[in-house]
Amino acid sequence: MRAEHVTAFPSSLRLPDVARFEFFHHGSRPAGVWLVRQKDIRFVLPITTGTKPGVSDYLPAPYDLAGFAPPVEQQLPTITPYLELADGRVIVAGDGADEIYPSVDGHSLRAVWQKWALIGGKAGQTVDAGLTTEVTWSFEGNTLTRTERISAAEPVAIQRFQVAVPSTGSVDVTSIENDHRIDTLRGAESGMEVSVDESSVPMKVSLQATGNSALGKGSRGPVPLILHLESSGLVVGPGKELKWRLSLRTLLGPVSLQIQSLQ
Repeated sequence: MRAEHVTAFPSSLRLPDVARFEFFHHGSRPAGVWLVRQKDIRFVLPITTGTKPGVSDYLPAPYDLAGFAPPVEQQLPTITPYLELADGRVIVAGDGADEIYPSVDGHSLRAVWQKWALIGGKAGQTVDAGLTTEVTWSFEGNTLTRTERISAAEPVAIQRFQVAVPSTGSVDVTSIENDHRIDTLRGAESGMEVSVDESSVPMKVSLQATGNSALGKGSRGPVPLILHLESSGLVVGPGKELKWRLSLRTLLGPVSLQIQSLQ
């Protein structure tokens, strides 16, 4: 510091707002990362190839989002659905994308997959399952929304659709607003609200306590709870798209529980 003539520095950094997409490369399988640092929300969302297809910390998910934390190198559909097909193959929209369209202002991102990563396959290797998915991410204030539309030119059976939302929260409070379930996952320093705002298929919701398993080990700390969303026995085809929308709302501050006596 003396060599650089640094005599003082602020106790907290005043960083400028950021909302942009940086391409790693263009071409037939583009890849890159969406960088967002705003007053009420911050995260990085990569579209790239990981150590193996569908691994939890390389999927298109909002890493460093308050209240959200994936386990390290686990086969988990982290925000990004695993689709189990009729022939037993499990595919995921990952390992780059076929098309990536960042918005001009950096406040939204759209990506398209026609070739899918195969769970259990090689990194970077893709398959054509007859399905196309278009995913749009957008944020407003402290809420990040993921909207997905899965379509097919010919009927394709999906035996199982599954999504996981791993959280730093140790407490889950469930509420119903406007016929929508909202899970509020709170931890010691932050949390998030998770809601499926729209879905063309019924979603089964369950909560997993990770305990001392590998699923509970994040890169920066524990991952106590994982919210699972699942649907089964689906068919996607002409005039029958699978549409759903997920919202993640960041919450800052410690766990606060209010217990009311019933009399």
